[in-house]
Amino acid sequence: MATPRTPPLEPALALAPACLAAIGLLAYAPPAPAPAPERVVHIRIEGPLDVGTLSLVQRAAREARSSDSPLLVEIDTPGGEVELMWQIARALDEAASSGTLTAAWVHDRALSAGALIAISCTRLYMRPQGVIGAAAPVMFRPDGTIGAAPDPTMQAKEEAALRSLFRGWAEQHGRPPALAEAMVAREVGVRQVRDGGELRLITESEWDDARMRGDPPELVRTVVRAGNLLSLSGAEAVELGLADGLADSAEEVLDKIGAGGTEIVALERTRSEDMA
Repeated sequence: MATPRTPPLEPALALAPACLAAIGLLAYAPPAPAPAPERVVHIRIEGPLDVGTLSLVQRAAREARSSDSPLLVEIDTPGGEVELMWQIARALDEAASSGTLTAAWVHDRALSAGALIAISCTRLYMRPQGVIGAAAPVMFRPDGTIGAAPDPTMQAKEEAALRSLFRGWAEQHGRPPALAEAMVAREVGVRQVRDGGELRLITESEWDDARMRGDPPELVRTVVRAGNLLSLSGAEAVELGLADGLADSAEEVLDKIGAGGTEIVALERTRSEDMA
């Protein structure tokens, strides 16, 4: 009695990978794009910082959190007191930590304390002609003038504290700490180097240490020499990785953060904030 022949299995086996691929395609669904926010809260920090500025920022942060809206902070300030700077930056950082997207837009100037406020936001955009930096500590003298503290020891302590503060906030928000330090202290030069095929920014002291060890990275350029405070234009800030991009208008900033065409809710300073 002849044994019946078993049909070849090759065709079935050949089809198996194709079937598995088809099943995989059916099972995979690309993630849905994040829905655009219904509105964006917008404030403008203009002129020297004061208690009214702090109140406005805190109110805007609460409004953005309660409505699950991004917060756009337009900046044009020469700076202000260190304590106000710290409280404003902390209010923005706490909003970001709670899930609020905070976007700084340097319209004209983010100088001195304004630089830290810009750095404290989740995203940082600048107009090409905007300027950020020049954050050396100064004090108001009895005669009404502004300048360095008369006591060199006091000046050194203020500068050291601000250097640590700026460096820490830059690191926390993914921005080059060497640039932040050079905004505060004239003795902090910054060099751009190529290390392991990657471009990095290091302080002049870090460069000197590497040379002393005998393994300095390749020097690309000197960004700022020791003896000069660092300030950057919008284009320079983007090129060096301090800012996320350029934007000529608030609408352009919204496009970049995925909120294009969204209603802008502008919060103005109240009379009580002005009086404060």
